[in-house]
Amino acid sequence: KGTLTSLTFSPEINWDQGSRIMEIALVNNGIAKLGTMTNLTSLELAGEWIKSAEIKAISNLVKLEKLQMPGAEHVTPNDLKDLFSQLTNLKLVDISDCKKGASDMVVTALAQNNPHLEYLDLDGCELVTGESLMVVAKKCPNLNHLSLDCDEQVDDHVMLKIASSCPQLTHVRLAFSIITDATLKQLATNCPNLSSVDVFGCDNITERGVEELMDRASKLKHLSISIDVGQAFTEKIYKQHPEIQFEM
Repeated sequence: KGTLTSLTFSPEINWDQGSRIMEIALVNNGIAKLGTMTNLTSLELAGEWIKSAEIKAISNLVKLEKLQMPGAEHVTPNDLKDLFSQLTNLKLVDISDCKKGASDMVVTALAQNNPHLEYLDLDGCELVTGESLMVVAKKCPNLNHLSLDCDEQVDDHVMLKIASSCPQLTHVRLAFSIITDATLKQLATNCPNLSSVDVFGCDNITERGVEELMDRASKLKHLSISIDVGQAFTEKIYKQHPEIQFEM
């Protein structure tokens, strides 16, 4: 309570006076008492510790701008919907691997109530589809980081809308989606600060699409792909774009 603004719960104790970030071990029902720390603007929690009671406590922290709770598998969609209806100043949200709780209803509530959202990590959130991502595109124009494990839930229709509506994007992860070269072209054209693209497992991406992305995205520094490319193509892109770190 008081002037503490940033808090991380972790298994070990570590005090960093310079950044005023306190990392403490969870003791009894410590997380449930978070609701009294109303000056917090940044909170990182191990998801395994979070249940409905903790979500209710966190919902009192209306000044929060950063919330990271990956792996929160014990919360429900209604828990998270209520949370994101109360918190309206969020800029960074990581609810990756919230497999049972993160749904379209949740992401919609998050986007509608947090128009200044910049960073969104939904890796492993299998219930999230393009339906709610379209709301993100409409409501969160300042988005610069989007990370998804999306299987067939996200296609060109969704990503073309996001790329055109969120020109500040710098980091995009769309692993195992069904996007095509059209998404890469739109990202490269509309997002001038694009620096990292992960389309690993996206089987509809072609060599031509990869080349066009690299040629158009002048600030690209990292690219992860898994398409079947020949040695000649590999040698070509390494030679023409030595500034890019490739993962293949």
